[in-house]
Amino acid sequence: MVQVNEQTEEQALVDGLRRRDETAVAALLDRFWAPAYRIATGICTDSAAAEDVAQEGLVRALQGIESFHDGAELRPWVLRIVANLARNQRRGSTRRGARERAVAICRDIRNIIMGVTVWF
Repeated sequence: MVQVNEQTEEQALVDGLRRRDETAVAALLDRFWAPAYRIATGICTDSAAAEDVAQEGLVRALQGIESFHDGAELRPWVLRIVANLARNQRRGSTRRGARERAVAICRDIRNIIMGVTVWF
């Protein structure tokens, strides 16, 4: 009997999100902020990035609520969006870090060739 109530409550939340009801949006944030942030901090490189990812994930879940399949569980769907964004962010920051290191090495090589001495 409890499962029926939970399913009914979740379907009511999904319906409210589809209508962009402010109460439903607040419920989405209340229900999923902490787990979304926890997942993001487990994947991202720093807490600021994790916070951004958690926020973006919840916004994307709201934007994509029309594609949510009725009868499916909302929690795994929302948290999968967050986890995918976190992995994409981590890959991007790794690439940016490698690119920044490569640029710094090229700059150092150029300075050596041109005879410029840079002291840190």
